[in-house]
Parts: sequence; structure tokens; C-alpha cells
Amino acid sequence: MKSHIWLRSETKDHERRTPLTPIGAQQLIQDGHIVTVEKCNDRIIKDSDYQNVGCQLVDALSWKTAPKETIILGLKELPENESDPLIHKHIFFGHAFKGQAGATELLKRFKSGGGSLYDLEYLIDENQRRVAAFGFWADLLVQRPLWIPGQIYLKGKISHLFTTMNTKMNGLPPSKND
Repeated sequence: MKSHIWLRSETKDHERRTPLTPIGAQQLIQDGHIVTVEKCNDRIIKDSDYQNVGCQLVDALSWKTAPKETIILGLKELPENESDPLIHKHIFFGHAFKGQAGATELLKRFKSGGGSLYDLEYLIDENQRRVAAFGFWADLLVQRPLWIPGQIYLKGKISHLFTTMNTKMNGLPPSKND
């Protein structure tokens, strides 16, 4: 099954990283996936670079009306001042499983909308190592050839990734939707 990946626009002071490069998007498209990119002036990579490799450009925050089966990709947390139910599968640093501020409200949004959170903080590879981690090396993310869970994608397991990732998240139980 081919997926529709939607890179959302993100704005945060002093933050320009992105989990998906044009090279990664191009590989996904070549493999038959659909890649939609929200326009974003704050992203380190220009919108036109994504468009040049075949991504569809759309307005910022339009992920909210994307088809339900679309996978919404980001890095940063969702805006805190929103309470709309979340219907999609979201991949980003949700900071939701260690009792961080706003975690309860975020998880309630997923529960009420039937969506799923694949928190990058808990994504691990087959050797039980974190796939995405930040700190001193944070700026290297932009230089990766594929999107964050690229190691799994490169092994041809993209559909498997989204049906089993929750069970690999350091023992967290799978969501009711997977």
C-alpha cells in the first residue's frame, strides 16, 4: 500500500529544521508515494526545492483538511491553543509520554479524533536504538538523505512502519487504531 505523506508547515523561534528533505521526498515519490508539502518561509529548505522534485505545494495549516488516511509529518509540537480532534496519523516529537506540559490535552485530541501519535522520541530501529534524537547533533537532521525514520523506509518497510511502530516504542502499547 502506498502512502500519502504530508509535511506540515511549522513555525517556532530560532527553529528551521525539517524532517523531510527534497531528496527524501523525491525517493518517496519514485517509490509511488504521494508527498504534499505545506508552504513555509521558516523552513531551512525552500518550497521550490520540494516542488522541483515533484511534491505538491499547499497552503500552511491545510493538513487539517487532508484525507484521513494521510500521514502528517512534522518535528515540532502542534500549536497549544488548539483543541480540535486529531484524525490523522501524526509523526513528530509530541513530548506526550513522560508527563510533559500539555501532554494530557494533546492525547485527548488524538483520542477524540481517532488519530494516532507516533512520537519520534520513542521511534527505535531493529537494534532498539533511537532513530531520532536531538542535542548537539540537531542540525545534522537537515543533511539526512531521507526523512527521519529513513532507516526503516530504506528497507522497504514503509507500510509495516505505520502498522507496527507503536509496538516498538519502548514497550508502549499499540493504539486502538493499529
